[in-house]
Amino acid sequence: MDQLLSKQDLLSFISVRSISERVAAIAFACLPMAMFLGPFPTDLFIALIIIPFLCVSLRESDWSWTKAGWFKCFLSFWLFMILSSFWSLDPLDSFGHALSIGRYGLVSAAIGYWLYPDKQIRQIFFTGLLYAVSFIIVDGLIQYSFGYDLFGKPHFHEARLTGPLNRPRLGLTMAWLGVPLLAVALVRFEKSNVISKKISWLLLGFGVLVIGVISGDRGG
Repeated sequence: MDQLLSKQDLLSFISVRSISERVAAIAFACLPMAMFLGPFPTDLFIALIIIPFLCVSLRESDWSWTKAGWFKCFLSFWLFMILSSFWSLDPLDSFGHALSIGRYGLVSAAIGYWLYPDKQIRQIFFTGLLYAVSFIIVDGLIQYSFGYDLFGKPHFHEARLTGPLNRPRLGLTMAWLGVPLLAVALVRFEKSNVISKKISWLLLGFGVLVIGVISGDRGG
C-alpha cells in the first residue's frame, strides 16, 4: 500500500515533473473535495485531467488506450447516445447532453492509463482523499451535534445528515470515499511505530464508521 505524500516529496514532484503532469495530478487529488462544491468545479477538474492527457498522448503518439476493450464498448455506447439524441423531443438539448458523456470515458482512460499507475500521483491522490474525508467527518459531526454544518446548512431532518452536500447523501458519499481510505488507514496503523500516528489513523477509521452510522443513510 502506498504511503501518503510528504511535503518534501510534493516539492520534489513539482520541481521535476512536466506542467501536464502537475496540473493533472493536482486536479486528480482535488476531485474528492470537488464533490462538495457542485458540478462546475468537478467538471473543471475533469477537464484539467483530460486536456493534459490528450496533449501527452498526442505528443508521444501513444493512443494504445483507445484499443482497450472497455473503451471500444464506451465509444459504441457514446455513439449510440449521440445518434439517438436526434430523435428525442428536444434534439439540441439531448445532443449536448450526449456529447458531454464523452468526458467520462476520457477521464477514466486518463486515470487508468496515465495517472493511477504513477506511484507519486497515487500518493498525491490519497493525500487529497485524506483531506476530503477528514473534512466530511468534522463537518458531519458538527452538523449532528449542533444542527448546522460549517457552512450553516441544517440537517435534512432529525434522522438524516447532509454535511457539506446539498442532499442527504452523507453516508453514501462516505462509503464511496471513506472505505478506500479506511483500507489505507488500517495498513498505516499496522505499520506505524509512532503512537501519535497510530492514534490519528485509529481516529480516522473510527470517524468513517461513525459518520456512516449517524448519517441516517440506509446504505451508510
